[in-house]
Amino acid sequence: MPINLNEKVYAGGGTFEVIPEDTIATMIINVEPDEATGQPFRQSKTTDAVYMKCKVIVTNGPYAKKWFYYNMTLNGG
Repeated sequence: MPINLNEKVYAGGGTFEVIPEDTIATMIINVEPDEATGQPFRQSKTTDAVYMKCKVIVTNGPYAKKWFYYNMTLNGG
């Protein structure tokens, strides 16, 4: 059976709402250090890219307390 990634089905039973494009919000960016080195920068295992693993938390407005992860590439790729 194929998986439809557009369906809002979550194991935790929580809700999911996409933050609309062009939304202005105050956020906190937490950089998660590399487990092996303790440094904020990580080296890709497959390319020459250097990146930071970030967790972003919205601090105010209608999307306060929403969070997401992303990798911020600093060099290479």
